[in-house]
Amino acid sequence: MSNTCLQPTGKKAAEEQYDFLVLLDLMNQPQELGSEELAEKYRAKTGERISARTVRKLRSKYFFKRAKKPKPFLTRAHMDARMTHCEKAKEGTLFNEDRVMWVDEKVFKVHGDNGTVYLADPDDPAQWTEKRQKEIKAHFFGGICGFGTPPICEVLGNMDSNAYLRMLRDNYKPFISAALPAGQHVDWVQDNCPVHATDGNLAMMAFWRWHVIGHPAKSPDLNPIEFTWLVLQELLKHLRPRTKRELVEAVQHMWPLAASPEQFSHYKSNFYANVEHTVALSGGNWYKENKYLSAIRY
Repeated sequence: MSNTCLQPTGKKAAEEQYDFLVLLDLMNQPQELGSEELAEKYRAKTGERISARTVRKLRSKYFFKRAKKPKPFLTRAHMDARMTHCEKAKEGTLFNEDRVMWVDEKVFKVHGDNGTVYLADPDDPAQWTEKRQKEIKAHFFGGICGFGTPPICEVLGNMDSNAYLRMLRDNYKPFISAALPAGQHVDWVQDNCPVHATDGNLAMMAFWRWHVIGHPAKSPDLNPIEFTWLVLQELLKHLRPRTKRELVEAVQHMWPLAASPEQFSHYKSNFYANVEHTVALSGGNWYKENKYLSAIRY
């Protein structure tokens, strides 16, 4: 292979030239590099600037296998936060079990029919293809508690802070007001998503007498609602929805069964079992990376 240069197309085509062999040499090093690190090493070797976006384009265009940057699943900061969360849960100072509610979002995906696709003449059956498969998905927000079955809400479009607050106001505020005695606050355990934890949303929840409790990052094993999503996912395998409408109706139909107070008591016991494991591992996790909850029986 000769030492040729790659000349990109675009407005800066006359100004920029990229050394193909330097990039190839960097990507063949034993240490896997991300696009940003590769761009920095390229600039250190050649003295020329290259953006991480251009590196990604060159990788996809010139048969490079995109190297995955190895990352630890839990950092020390994550483990410390998990440890603090679990110690408070064991001591009973984190939340009240009689009025706690865990919430989370979940996207369900199934394969459905995309209809008949015509290659040529729609009137000629010989030209018809079989029904193509496509991935159908629906986005939901739900919560579980021991004082009732909270509603499950389909998220239409992108979830921003205003949409999140409207969903809580229209669905969860009436449910909590009816389920709990007057003046009783709820311990609301949500993740640290910026959409959920804006100053305006937190102020409104405080006005509603909701005690908002943050959730440690990278800790699906410490949120019992993950068991609920697993139950729903298993039930969907039997119902086999084929369209988005069927998927939404199936999830809404099976939600009272998966998120009932009776099931919540079972999820809670599994939660405290995970708390014990986390404390024993000083904030670590006992499940395999990227395969969380796969070995847990619901």
